[in-house]
Amino acid sequence: MEFSSAWPLGAACPRPQLRYRRVWRRHRLLQGVGFDQCRRRIAFSVLITNVDDHLLNHGFLHVGYGHWKLAPAFDINPFPDRVRELKTWISPDTGPEATVDALMSVAPYFRLSRARAKKVLSEVEHAVAGWRDEGHSLGMSEAELEAFASAFEHPERDAARRVAQPMG
Repeated sequence: MEFSSAWPLGAACPRPQLRYRRVWRRHRLLQGVGFDQCRRRIAFSVLITNVDDHLLNHGFLHVGYGHWKLAPAFDINPFPDRVRELKTWISPDTGPEATVDALMSVAPYFRLSRARAKKVLSEVEHAVAGWRDEGHSLGMSEAELEAFASAFEHPERDAARRVAQPMG
């Protein structure tokens, strides 16, 4: 099965702030992208402080007859004690900020209603909330978990919980 990173689709774009937009638009012309999944991955990067979110870390698999699909996620790592900025900007308006506000601002681009965008964010936040339990299940010590805490426990997680709360 043939693989291509997203980099060639966005590399010709001289402004890094437009690369996500260019990649997803260009790929959409090849075959519909699961925008829900793309947004979910960006949300995950924001919530775990994955600051190595460049286009070589997104990929597509050739499934035949000129059709491509989004590859399984890979090379997604939490970075504790790092400046919370993405290598590939969420939008030109938000810059490299890895924020929930930036993520919510591009929901229409990913063809998501505000309600669906909030649901996706809620699901990702819920998954990230179990990071300590997952670390314990992998045999991490309390000291090792504490070393990663700042990557998972930060104001953007609080913002995600606030945005994802049902209105009432």
